[in-house]
Amino acid sequence: MGKAFIEKDGSIWMSANMKKDHRIFGYKEKDIYSTKMILLSIFTNEVENNPFNCKYGAFYDTNGMHNLKLRYIATEDDFLKIEIINEGKPIDEVYMLKQWFEFEQ
Repeated sequence: MGKAFIEKDGSIWMSANMKKDHRIFGYKEKDIYSTKMILLSIFTNEVENNPFNCKYGAFYDTNGMHNLKLRYIATEDDFLKIEIINEGKPIDEVYMLKQWFEFEQ
């Protein structure tokens, strides 16, 4: 299982690795059944043409996110509260399952 990394400053990064699967949704609420807002996935059929209609898009990894960046805000139960930043300005917050993340030491 591929994981995203949270740096000391809260920045989040992930590089796609074909040997490790990942499928990380950013949800509108702390609920996996809430609206899917963004996706990081290794699977082409989940990224190409954004089939889940995620508001902020679907990407293989953080390198492909162009003007968007992700920043860790807080841990809330099984979720991480994540800020979506566009060109340096916070534009939204989403929740991602914490099992997909690792904090850098």
